[in-house]
Amino acid sequence: MKTSASATELQKCKRRLLQLLVLAFLLWFMASQKQRREYSTWIVAGASGIVVALLLLESTCSLCRTLRETARFLVQILWTLWNTTLQYAARGFKPKFPKWTLRFELVRGVMHDAATMFGDRIVDPTQAPIFRWHSELFGSFMGWFALRQRGLKLESVHYKGLEHLWLKSSSSSKINNPKRLVVLFYHGGGYAVLSPRMYIPFCCELLSAIKHELRSQVSDKDITIDVFMANYHKIPEYSFPTPVEDAVAMYEYLLQHEKLETSQIILFETESRVGGRRFHCHSLQL
Repeated sequence: MKTSASATELQKCKRRLLQLLVLAFLLWFMASQKQRREYSTWIVAGASGIVVALLLLESTCSLCRTLRETARFLVQILWTLWNTTLQYAARGFKPKFPKWTLRFELVRGVMHDAATMFGDRIVDPTQAPIFRWHSELFGSFMGWFALRQRGLKLESVHYKGLEHLWLKSSSSSKINNPKRLVVLFYHGGGYAVLSPRMYIPFCCELLSAIKHELRSQVSDKDITIDVFMANYHKIPEYSFPTPVEDAVAMYEYLLQHEKLETSQIILFETESRVGGRRFHCHSLQL
């Protein structure tokens, strides 16, 4: 009941902000040219402020349940960003570790704040789906740039009620190639959150790095490499062992539908280590 009431509070707030935004546009269209010139700065500033507030509420509603929690979370994020930037400057504008970047440190700090303050809510029946949806939107947006930067293409496949993604070179064909390698990628998220689309930028980097390394070690140019980002049903809607069974099913999908040999499949797990457990379960079933 408390969660539902809190969600209603945030929904009411967003609804009122939308009403104010509509009102601002109506005033703009109804105003005369003289009034527009006189009050344009105020109307534009007010509408911009409302849009920013709506974006902040929408982006944090997967974790925060009340306006007070939203405010606390935003203040904590600002403090983390400021503190991390100051530490970066104090080190002579050098990363904390050799392969880290300032952007990575900032994202890591924000993710740590989110996990520390609201980590238990990733399995909340109301907020978990929102979290996944946000990850899809963010991954699709950032992935659009990554795909064009790396010259790759994305193909969507629907299987067992879920969307899975193929990441391939723009020039790759669907002709069966015995020298084809496929990286089977299972995303992290503790069986509860995130989605394959969240990892489009990462997988673009991964595929490019593998190709670069392969070119430096193997002279055979006929070898092709694709990344298959597999999806799986998540908790709390689907309990264990459904996610594991989904992961095994996607491995079998590559064997049966793509006609691949086991030697052509490379399994890749993310930071959450659930990929390793999934593969272990698959080995036991074999």
